[in-house]
Amino acid sequence: MDRRHVTLAEAAAIAGTSLDTIRRRLKKGELQKAQTNQKGIFVDLESLREAFDLPPDAGKDKAPETAEAEAALKSAIKGLQDRLGEMRLAMAQAETKHVAELAGVQGKLDVAAALADARQAEIDRLHGICRASAQQLPSMENLLVEERERHRAALRALQDQMKAEAARAHDQLAALKARPWWRRLAG
Repeated sequence: MDRRHVTLAEAAAIAGTSLDTIRRRLKKGELQKAQTNQKGIFVDLESLREAFDLPPDAGKDKAPETAEAEAALKSAIKGLQDRLGEMRLAMAQAETKHVAELAGVQGKLDVAAALADARQAEIDRLHGICRASAQQLPSMENLLVEERERHRAALRALQDQMKAEAARAHDQLAALKARPWWRRLAG
């Protein structure tokens, strides 16, 4: 349905100007007032188009076209909202999956850290043993040298004793051989 008159605010919006401009043009007579039985001032739409050099369809009611466009926009918005809901659900599922994976990785890291701590403690213990051994090594070497010298001295004493016994046995054998055979038998 085509309207024949508009309010001052609608006229300003259609013409793309201010209310004061519309009022001035009404006072000058460039715009015609519309005769209505409603309260307020109304502008004749045809005079508005002529005064502002507007296209013939300016100010027409575009309800069927806007309804179709509005329905299309609502449909597009609904589709986008559905898509957004799907994306949010997918993101929530992915986040849940990543949180679970992260918890698994964190558990593995905790186990690895505990193993590393245990190995480090073992390394520290072995290092302490090595350090203590290294500190004791000179005194142990001295003990070994002393022990070796003591054993050498004991071996020399034993060797000397064996030489003395061998010499004595040799002397006894020589003395025994020097006696006649019959004395050797008789004793």
